[in-house]
Amino acid sequence: MTDSGTESTASDGGAVRVVLVLGSDHPDAWIRRVIEDCLSSPACRLIAILIAGTIARGALSARPRVSGNFYRRLDDRLFPAKPDAFARADLPSGVHIDQSDVFLTDDHTVLGRQVLSRLEEQQVDVVLALGVPNLEATCPTTMSMWSLDIGGRAHSSWVTGPVPELVAGKHLVVITLRESSTRPRLLGAIRRTVTAVIPWSASLTRNKAMWSSANLIMNALRQVQDRTACSESCNLPLTVSDVGLSTPSRRANRAFTLRQVTRLAAHAMVRTVARDQWGIAYRARNTRMNFGQGGGYRLLKAPPGHSYADPFLIEHSGQHWLFVEDYVYANNRARLVCFELSDNGGQEIVPVLDEPYHLSYPFVFRRQGEVFMIPESGQTGTIELYRSTSFPDRWEPLGPILSRVWASDATVAEYAGLLWLFVTLARSGMHPSDELHLYFATDLMGPWQAHPMNPIVNDVRAGRAAGRPYLMDGTLIRPAQDSASRYGHAINFQAVTLLTVDDYKEATVGRLQADQVGATATHTYNFDARYEVIDLLKSRVRWHS
Repeated sequence: MTDSGTESTASDGGAVRVVLVLGSDHPDAWIRRVIEDCLSSPACRLIAILIAGTIARGALSARPRVSGNFYRRLDDRLFPAKPDAFARADLPSGVHIDQSDVFLTDDHTVLGRQVLSRLEEQQVDVVLALGVPNLEATCPTTMSMWSLDIGGRAHSSWVTGPVPELVAGKHLVVITLRESSTRPRLLGAIRRTVTAVIPWSASLTRNKAMWSSANLIMNALRQVQDRTACSESCNLPLTVSDVGLSTPSRRANRAFTLRQVTRLAAHAMVRTVARDQWGIAYRARNTRMNFGQGGGYRLLKAPPGHSYADPFLIEHSGQHWLFVEDYVYANNRARLVCFELSDNGGQEIVPVLDEPYHLSYPFVFRRQGEVFMIPESGQTGTIELYRSTSFPDRWEPLGPILSRVWASDATVAEYAGLLWLFVTLARSGMHPSDELHLYFATDLMGPWQAHPMNPIVNDVRAGRAAGRPYLMDGTLIRPAQDSASRYGHAINFQAVTLLTVDDYKEATVGRLQADQVGATATHTYNFDARYEVIDLLKSRVRWHS
């Protein structure tokens, strides 16, 4: 190792000094992302990469194995992963590599006394195992040993066998960053992210889980460097089976393969005669605030060739205006429209915004006597703010309030003297509903400051906004999408129990299931003084409008 590694942590400006332990000098793409993040982030300093010198037979596999060669080939052909988390990559240049005194067995990655002594001399804070079994030191050490497990198993084992969550019909993949150390805990608590099983594909499930794992690691390193607490308390409860599934038997794998092939064939047949279509439903507002549950909803029918979703209500000059995403099938993208809502339904459609890219989630709100809108425009890499110049159809862009982000469903709440921006951020390969981030400012145009606990939620069951936050008995309620079993499976209502510039906590206080409103999915809920609105996904015969 180089002499530069003997510098103290203080000389790194408080950066966490990290050593990675890999099983190959041609790691998977998701591991390459972790390495690149470590090299570019001020939160950590990558001291070296250790490559295991001896590999026990069967300890590692070049590619994930899925139950049954036939199903694996079919799965890869029908649902190719882009980007592929398991594509082989080269190590970046300029990184010190050491291949001595590190050994792999079937169960552990063993660090010998010599390498441990060298790492101690270089004041390494964290040793992280990636793509290899969990770390085991041959002697006591003050360094913090980090390992990933998925579903209660070492991640190196999880990616090389059948996906037990998928075989067992579960909806969640629980990824945990564990620490073992004799020093006071760097992490303060176990870091965890909860993502979704992709029910029709083992390949996609694995890929999204590993890209999420890469992000989990960097979030943890940043929070250690910032000395901030983790947001584990914001994730929803888990059951024992969510984190402790056993390896499926051969019999279970064969039954799963047959079930998956049959399911895919049936799905393909159904898609020839029917398709899923989003729509909007409304009803008179229930003043008891029962989280959208119950009946009485009336469907607002979209024109032929269109579907409506993401409804937002706003009162203006005594009228109730409904803003929606209007997906046009012929254009393969959506625009934003609105119409006045009355007891007789929607009135004449008014175009609001139409761009050469997809628009959705028209978050419209009033502040200081003016009407603003923040639509989702993820393809632009920005979060754009608009101001109404002639309501409801004329809007001027005020510019981006955040840039260089892949953002979904940005939502603003004014609370305790500050503006709070809740937004789901994702990186390439990740599930788009996993991580909720929080920013705060005193002005809509910013500057917006990132909350130190970001992401404040690491859970696909509450990681994406489902409507405008509102106050109930003095508590801020945040509607959140639950996309565990499918996109828009349900809406969870999260009570924000602690919101400061340093801390955040929330808890689930209500839930709206799609089947409670006669739908396959629902992912937006809003209301004004007179009406409540939701969106609904239903299957419709293709030759019907």
